[in-house]
Amino acid sequence: MQGKIKHIVVSTLSNTTTVTVSVPANKGFAPIVVEIPPYTTERIDLLEYYDLIDNHYPDVIEDKGILIQSTDNITAYLEQVETSNPDIFTLKGRHALGMEFYIPMQNKLDNQDFTDPARSSFDIVATEDNTVVTIIPTAPLTKADGTTYPAGSTIKITLNKGQTYSARSDSELAAGHPAGSYVTSTKPIAITVKDDS
Repeated sequence: MQGKIKHIVVSTLSNTTTVTVSVPANKGFAPIVVEIPPYTTERIDLLEYYDLIDNHYPDVIEDKGILIQSTDNITAYLEQVETSNPDIFTLKGRHALGMEFYIPMQNKLDNQDFTDPARSSFDIVATEDNTVVTIIPTAPLTKADGTTYPAGSTIKITLNKGQTYSARSDSELAAGHPAGSYVTSTKPIAITVKDDS
């Protein structure tokens, strides 16, 4: 079962900090602005925005990238809340950005077969307009029409700032996870890896 991102958890350091959460590619998303005192941890609830920020479908360009800005240094992570499979995704800020990636994934355990099938996937977000992303998968990936991109094929997409793209394994089997897939881009991107969550 796919988990839902419920919170952004933010911790401040020695200064009061204003944190702004926005979805740059979706002008209909009203930014969330929170002022957080020094040495404090605050949970910013996102559950009501789930459909606006979660990549539901593979091989589709969506306007769902989250931008977190602050007036001072912070630490932050996304918190996925599920009874059976909770998780956190540490946010690395500008240190997460790059133009060349190899996708790290486990290939020992199969994904579970739920009503909403769990699949190993990776989500890409662009930080600038006209970002050309090239993906060379090591395992078949699901296309939007239900067919597949074969392993070793070349997938090219163009994303604007804040747009996202989800590359999803076509198999629940561990051997079908796209571990080691190669991703390059013409401008900085960030990638989030998901497996059975």
